[in-house]
Amino acid sequence: MIIFLLCSLVSLLHAQPPQNPLDDESDFYAETKQVNQFFRRFNAEESMRGDRYYPGDSAYRDLSLRKRYIGLLFDEENSLITDDLKQSFSRTACDEDPPIWLDFHGENWFAEVSTRFRYQGRSIAVTLYMELEQASVGSKWVIQRAYAPYFDSVMLAKSPIRSDSFLHPLSHELEFMNLGKVFRGNGSLLPFLAKDRNPDHLTLLIQAWEEGNLRYEFVDGLRFHFFQIPGWYFEVAHFNRPTYNKGWLISKLTQIDEDKKPILEAFILNGQP
Repeated sequence: MIIFLLCSLVSLLHAQPPQNPLDDESDFYAETKQVNQFFRRFNAEESMRGDRYYPGDSAYRDLSLRKRYIGLLFDEENSLITDDLKQSFSRTACDEDPPIWLDFHGENWFAEVSTRFRYQGRSIAVTLYMELEQASVGSKWVIQRAYAPYFDSVMLAKSPIRSDSFLHPLSHELEFMNLGKVFRGNGSLLPFLAKDRNPDHLTLLIQAWEEGNLRYEFVDGLRFHFFQIPGWYFEVAHFNRPTYNKGWLISKLTQIDEDKKPILEAFILNGQP
């Protein structure tokens, strides 16, 4: 009898394994899988189950729901984003009159795309900063800026100067007629540029691409920077982990004066974390 009961218990355990709470369907729904969903949930235009709210629906942009949804859009593993900071941020977004909504087609947000390119046989990191631009129909993503540390040491190196690779110091007396020779030739313009020039990396990226020295490999990271909420900056990144707190989440949150935002934006666009 005892053996029979033991066998039955073992059989039951194999037939009905313990339920893993992370296998629950609600985990799938809770994840903010798309950036568009992040916008809609931040604005209370979609439920955490993915049901859309439309103008006229009782839940559409409901402020009480919105505060709850915003509270679920933070990276809970970042101890620097404190509860007090979250609540203050939520009050700014929700309690203003009128409330502050995120605008997908608005200004003051951009994407940071980490990519790899092959430059002269070597794989290098290139960060592309992209923004939405109005097109003839709708909008499109465009490259606003680029940052590639490797360019500083390689592409900004001084070119060797040949005997014919300079503008004579008396060129001004000839009304710079010799500029025609410079721009009609097929050689590099680098010898004719100032030594202390500081070309931006996007210009250098385009130059290397057009010279055939650069080949795209892949994207290996993506995050978004937001300056749309008055008095705040936040970053959104993707988290893939076995918890309910995953998907596109607010990964950084900083309270900042409006006049300091251009300084922070310039800092980010120059490849700073």
